[in-house]
Amino acid sequence: LISSQIKLGAAFGDAFSKQIFLGQAIILDAYDRAYRVDLRNRISSSSADLAVTSFLEQDQTKMVSATMPEGLTLGFDVKERDEVEPRREVAPFSYRASLEKARQDDIGTIRFSADLGHQSEFIAGLDASPLNLFTNSIPEEASGGVFFNSSWTSSPQLTLLGNGDSFKISHEIGSNTKFDIGMHHSSGFSSSSNTGAGHLLQMQLSHKSSSGFRYGLTTGYVSEEESLFSSSSRGAFGTMDDNRNEYATLAASWEINDKTIIFGTYTNATLKPSFSGDSLFDNWSRIHANSFAIGLTTQSQFTNGDRLGISVGQPLRVSKSTVDATLPVGRDLDGNVLQETQRVDLVPTGRQIDIQLAYSLRSRGQTEVTSFAALSLQPGHDSSANPEAAVGFKWRLEF
Repeated sequence: LISSQIKLGAAFGDAFSKQIFLGQAIILDAYDRAYRVDLRNRISSSSADLAVTSFLEQDQTKMVSATMPEGLTLGFDVKERDEVEPRREVAPFSYRASLEKARQDDIGTIRFSADLGHQSEFIAGLDASPLNLFTNSIPEEASGGVFFNSSWTSSPQLTLLGNGDSFKISHEIGSNTKFDIGMHHSSGFSSSSNTGAGHLLQMQLSHKSSSGFRYGLTTGYVSEEESLFSSSSRGAFGTMDDNRNEYATLAASWEINDKTIIFGTYTNATLKPSFSGDSLFDNWSRIHANSFAIGLTTQSQFTNGDRLGISVGQPLRVSKSTVDATLPVGRDLDGNVLQETQRVDLVPTGRQIDIQLAYSLRSRGQTEVTSFAALSLQPGHDSSANPEAAVGFKWRLEF
């Protein structure tokens, strides 16, 4: 038991750490003496801090294109890395970034696209984040990209995998309907860990009406290698097999007027956990998790071309899950170890709510201002956690 460990993804919050039963296990030493061990100390959860290192990252892209035969266009962009390369780790609101020297060259993500006629497009990316190709188009277009790390609430499935190779095919059905299908494969967030490894298949259908109302459905699955919602385990907790979660997202936006748009999105994900080896946990129920976001953005309020927005959202959170926990809890008069089994509820006690106010301005010249203020209530889906706040401001001048 001492060498056993579970590293939980953010969706589980404090579900395991608040289970009193997990603190009642015993172990026997070399002299057959019993000691109490609190298994909750072997369970760690993702950090809930509002790390904003990613907000300050450079995002410079060079576009390279090539002349193709009529009816076909081809181009690709090369995204340059900074002098140091951030290593991404999953966290409920944003990601934590630690810095390490880039190992090979200054070339980062490579993305290219081909227009197939007038209605279809093929896009591919190498060493690309799934957020580059598969982000939910409705809330992203409605917000104009003004919010910081909004994908944690609008497209939580995309945060489960690291950078990798992607492709997507888009086809316009008439002038107001669009269909996308694509895949992404990742080897993980870093070479030293298997977390974030797996593949994704996603389809998205969206439609815009003449009244300015737009709605869409996104569905697919994420297959994680030896992981479950970015969680991992070893020892007496068993080893996680490859787990596949199926998800569906409903999104909608409405143009109230020529300056103001409201939007909303809801994601539901479900999976049946799979483990190998002996484990204290057995008979897992199907896990259900969800996230949501609502927001409003407005343009040209203070000056021409600016954008102001407010959003309220919940990152991915387990809403239903139970498991049988069988623990050694004592000994009888003959020295035999007594075991007890309880059905444990794995729903976290809290519900993280992220509130964000964001503002951006891009002038006709080379000046760009981006800023946000964020407040996270019950971070980490922990009802006892104190609120956390973050503020970001970035000014860029190109010359």
